[in-house]
Amino acid sequence: MTLFNVALRPLESGKFIVEHGRLIKINENGVQRVAQMIYDAAKDGSIAEVEFSAHSVHPKGKGRTVVDWVFLTDTVNFSFWPDQGSSYDVTYEETKYTGYFAACAAINKAIDSGLDVTSAEWMANASKKEVDTMFRSDGGELL
Repeated sequence: MTLFNVALRPLESGKFIVEHGRLIKINENGVQRVAQMIYDAAKDGSIAEVEFSAHSVHPKGKGRTVVDWVFLTDTVNFSFWPDQGSSYDVTYEETKYTGYFAACAAINKAIDSGLDVTSAEWMANASKKEVDTMFRSDGGELL
């Protein structure tokens, strides 16, 4: 197997990362405890399936535009961890969002302004300044 010619499933991906990652350690006991907690909560009804489109900043409907939106959002999601003592917040349609939902709001604001930010062409050609502008928080902080 070469590095990028095969799509891996989550289990295989995890094994590949553990075998090849030098700075990664998996706490097996922790994984088992969390898996059991999730299983128990799903079984007793304290957590349930959540409808993705139910949140106000998530796209509604189906099709390519939703897939493109999810792709962009998932691509940048790991970046929204503000420095301690600060917060990343974006106001969209008169509601202030923080963290992940602020990123969603920033993407939606860019789309509403006419930018095609979810297109592969825009993502491939966007300048750092354009990306900084798109994700600027209400307080002007850049990510």
